[in-house]
Amino acid sequence: MNAEEVKARSEEPKLSSTVLHKPLKSEPTKPEEATRSVKSQNQRPKSFFSSKKLNASIISSERTRSLSSLTIAAFVVLFPRLNIISSDTILALRPLWLLILTDCAIVMSHLTMETSGGGLSHEMEDEGKSKDGNNGENWSDAEKLLERGVVVYQALRGMFIDCSLYMSFHENTTVAEVTAATEVETTAGQRSGGGGKKKCVCSPSKHPRSFKCRLLGKVALITGGATGIGESIVRLFHKHGAKVCVVDLQDDLGGEVCKSLLCGETKETACFIHGDVRVEDDISNAVDFAVKKFGTLDILINNAGLCGAPCPDIRNNSLSEFEKIFDVNVKGAFLSMKHAARVMIPEKKGSIVSLCSVGGVMGGIGPHAYVGSKHAVLGLTRSVAAELGQHGIRVNCVSPYAVATKLALAHLPEEERTEDAFVGFRNFAAANANLKGVELTVDDVANAVLFLASDESRYISGDNLMIDGGFTCTNHSFKVFR
Repeated sequence: MNAEEVKARSEEPKLSSTVLHKPLKSEPTKPEEATRSVKSQNQRPKSFFSSKKLNASIISSERTRSLSSLTIAAFVVLFPRLNIISSDTILALRPLWLLILTDCAIVMSHLTMETSGGGLSHEMEDEGKSKDGNNGENWSDAEKLLERGVVVYQALRGMFIDCSLYMSFHENTTVAEVTAATEVETTAGQRSGGGGKKKCVCSPSKHPRSFKCRLLGKVALITGGATGIGESIVRLFHKHGAKVCVVDLQDDLGGEVCKSLLCGETKETACFIHGDVRVEDDISNAVDFAVKKFGTLDILINNAGLCGAPCPDIRNNSLSEFEKIFDVNVKGAFLSMKHAARVMIPEKKGSIVSLCSVGGVMGGIGPHAYVGSKHAVLGLTRSVAAELGQHGIRVNCVSPYAVATKLALAHLPEEERTEDAFVGFRNFAAANANLKGVELTVDDVANAVLFLASDESRYISGDNLMIDGGFTCTNHSFKVFR
């Protein structure tokens, strides 16, 4: 590169924080600005990417770099499938692969324009004259390059990246800074009985720098993931880059959740399997299915549970109903932990999170079977944490306050689970809550589970995360503050 080219490159207009998921458009130019731009055309900085400034040696080096990057990118895709390099190694080196793919996009888009029609600067001049007669002053070389480069990049990044990507260009950078983001537009089902549809979007345009895929490359098994809190956990985990396997008895609802997650996906990152947590073979098969489908199991969420019908008199409690609640809430959690440990122990890592309740730390919150079972889940969590901690596996649980889901009103006949019934439940919960003015939702619980499942809580085990707004640690019986 001669001195003139170095100078031209240093004088190139700087492009800052240009997000590539939107088309680049030129701003209209005022007549006096157009006249001034034509007069100063000979003095304006020449872009490094202009084909007039690229000699044969530069083009040759660009082609060599593009070929090398594409070759490496191809190996990145093929190595895991040929068992030459493990998936964990690929993920560990992910920033390098992203830079390589970005480099491919930029170089290929440049070479494509250079070899198709006489170069970029000629195309600019033609478009500029036809649009507003200012000799293409509004369409900089960099803008034209980026506008075409995103097409190539999007084609490349779909090969092995689950999350959507966006690129930000800063001053003096020739390779894009790539940050993981997610663009999800899904429709949640009836989360609170007649709650309608919910559109969940987390796109680069709204979160250009803060969003982080917290479960990228992880595989999660979620029991009871077809509705309510479980569905919210499934959607949130998938949004954060996890591959999810849903286990439920409700085939239609579970399948619908997974289908909505796969809309527009190039890979199968969500699957459903019918299973009853009370049946050991079902749980064993579900774990094996997830491992066969996605290669491993990193996270287990014990969400399946029953509450039972209110029965204020223990003399009227049915033994069969009591056993049914314990079978689902306690036996189901135990069997899931047992078979998840079978996969996690050899890997020396993993996270297990069980759904407990405020009824697991105090009495008088619900039916005897429900409260007793949730106390048992908490004790089981701490006991299993003591064993599996020796293998690097974390075991925790979360205990939410009252959440308006179908499970909360499961004791009512179907025809009585109306919107008014859910409103009444919310009003009752709000009246007895310690934290006023805030309604606990399924998404609040899902966020807490996400924290315990992710590496952000990598040294937390045997814990019970209370999501109760201070309900279990305050006593307003004496009415000191109200």
